[in-house]
Amino acid sequence: MFHAEGNGTGAGMNIAIPLFGSRISPRFDYCQEILIVTIEKGTIIDRKTISISSLTPLQRIAELCNRNVEAVICGGINSLIHNHLKGNGISVIYDVMGEADEALNRYLVGELRSRSFCERRRRGSCRKASAPPWKFIPSGKKKVGPDREEEKK
Repeated sequence: MFHAEGNGTGAGMNIAIPLFGSRISPRFDYCQEILIVTIEKGTIIDRKTISISSLTPLQRIAELCNRNVEAVICGGINSLIHNHLKGNGISVIYDVMGEADEALNRYLVGELRSRSFCERRRRGSCRKASAPPWKFIPSGKKKVGPDREEEKK
């Protein structure tokens, strides 16, 4: 679990969330925008969305470092970018799916973990994903191929 504590300087802590509309982008490396949130004493004091569509993956990392980002909440992320972020002292909470604001709220109270599903419309709001939704098969059907279902006889 991660908790928004800040860097101890009193200047606040910056969190980055790659966006796809209001949701966390499925892939860090392909997102067009990133939400930068400044947190001080557990409260959001600033939030801004920046365009990063023209930046290469390494330029994106440099941009986050220049903005003093301490944590990234993202969906999928390749190992090269993940390792570069960690090497620059940025913690990464990955495989988070759903609404960016719900994930941010869970982060603020120390309840966000990697592989979480955050959705406003669901009871429980943010839960640990046990299996991707496509792994569940409706009753009365069995899986017979990579993406095919067949009625039970």
